[in-house]
Amino acid sequence: MQVKHQRVMLERGAGSATRPHTKRSRDKKLKVMATPSTAPRLVMGLAGMVNFDPVAEKVVEPVASIAAHVAAGIVDLDMADMYPGVEEVAGAFLRGHFASKAGAAASDVRILTKFVPDKKLLGALDAPYVRRIVQRSCNRLGVDAVDRVQLHWWDYDAAGYELVGAALASLATGAAPLLREVGLTNTDTPNAMKLAAALAAADGGGVPLSSVQVQFSLIDRRPSATLAPYCASAGAELLAYGALGGGLLADKWLGKADPTAEGSATKEDVPRSAGKYLALVLAGGGWAPFQATLAACRAVATELGGADVTVAQVALAWVLAQPGVGGAIVGGAHPRHLPSTLAGKTLSLSLSPEQLARLSGAAEAAGGAVPAGDCYTIERDVSTPSGAALAPWTDVGTLGKPPHFEELKRRTAELEKTPPPPADGAIAGVPSRVVLWRRTLEELQQNFGGSADGAGAGYAAHIEVSRAALSAQQRDAELPALESKLRGLAGL
Repeated sequence: MQVKHQRVMLERGAGSATRPHTKRSRDKKLKVMATPSTAPRLVMGLAGMVNFDPVAEKVVEPVASIAAHVAAGIVDLDMADMYPGVEEVAGAFLRGHFASKAGAAASDVRILTKFVPDKKLLGALDAPYVRRIVQRSCNRLGVDAVDRVQLHWWDYDAAGYELVGAALASLATGAAPLLREVGLTNTDTPNAMKLAAALAAADGGGVPLSSVQVQFSLIDRRPSATLAPYCASAGAELLAYGALGGGLLADKWLGKADPTAEGSATKEDVPRSAGKYLALVLAGGGWAPFQATLAACRAVATELGGADVTVAQVALAWVLAQPGVGGAIVGGAHPRHLPSTLAGKTLSLSLSPEQLARLSGAAEAAGGAVPAGDCYTIERDVSTPSGAALAPWTDVGTLGKPPHFEELKRRTAELEKTPPPPADGAIAGVPSRVVLWRRTLEELQQNFGGSADGAGAGYAAHIEVSRAALSAQQRDAELPALESKLRGLAGL
């Protein structure tokens, strides 16, 4: 049975009517970022690129993957400052993108990064710390301003949450903003409301809360209770990650035995990304009821297009149909996943109200929403499997891992190899290489030269980590050489 399109229509690409192109301004310069779309869309998640070396030959695959997604119309790129090397990978893509003959397409690329301060530093953060970290993201990406910075806060009992929110808001205003929008990630409803109030009351007129990014799928329906309705009422889009349950919401698992059962033949088939979602399945109704959810997805897929529509596409469309949802983040570490992500039907798939209700009912019967409570509450409890899995990420040291000095060396070398845009500086928001070299020099001097006075307690701790990581060879020879080289490149 072919169901008449009534609900979700995912945009087909950058040329879609739901995503307007940015017009040329009077000075003929192009804006780098597009006007945000209000239609549900796909967002490329770059977290899976964490293990790639952004300088070695391995960078070719992630950069090519980003290019393929952008060419297909998935033009929002989601990342974080704490993901080692990922902002650098995105920067490598952007440099080539800006330098290409199709540089005008840069107006359709939107950068969504995250501001994730270490848990142990939360009480020591201040405005200078926030500015330096956001400026570092801009330097890595090679842009004057990031489209959206999403705040992650590890512990709401720690002081400074609203102060940092106000500091981010201040960076979105003024003559030379470092960011355009402020979002929030991995939060609950009360703290989303608290940050929205802090942003609105910030100096300079304040800014709205643009988005809230949380886990949301037929496996984990916690946002449906209060967060998604709040986002819908407040005008903040909800960005859903984990929409496919790390790969569990797929045809391959329909009719399969519990992979955690003793002697299971499918145990090795569970990808690393699916571990935390499998834990939620087992914490809810268990594997058997989850099979009923997969069966419901398969039935709807058959109604909509038979074998041409997959369980994963239906699960993704269900998320995008939920009130308040502005987009779903899909993994993009490898170009080979792109055809199945798009697959034609995903970009035109519609679900009727009856089908949506049927899918929700199956998920509810299977134990969703699980775990109980608001979004990202159990994940903050280190005594739970979810919380324990995240514990290693709470204090990664965003300047210490990978070593900051090595990062600055790589960035300098990569800038030397990258040709300038067609008309250097002609794309608004894209600084010239000379400007980027000067900013890299400033970053080097802030972290490795002279005193840390005026850096603030939080950033001073980062400086200590960065300097302690230097070897004697780096400190005595490589550091002065890099500073001298950057001075020459920057014309100083």
